[in-house]
Amino acid sequence: MNPRMQEPPKPEGPTDDDFSQPPNPGDPGPEQPKPSAPVDPAEDPRIPHPGEIPRGI
Repeated sequence: MNPRMQEPPKPEGPTDDDFSQPPNPGDPGPEQPKPSAPVDPAEDPRIPHPGEIPRGI
């Protein structure tokens, strides 16, 4: 007999073994924790102060 005939067929796509590995410590993961308290706009680095907004183009 052909030895390949005795091997079980491999499933296509991700298997349970792919998900059973521990997560990578450097990987942030699919879900990011949301801040529990709202950020003060004056302290948020993404929002420039009124004096830093360029005027006119």
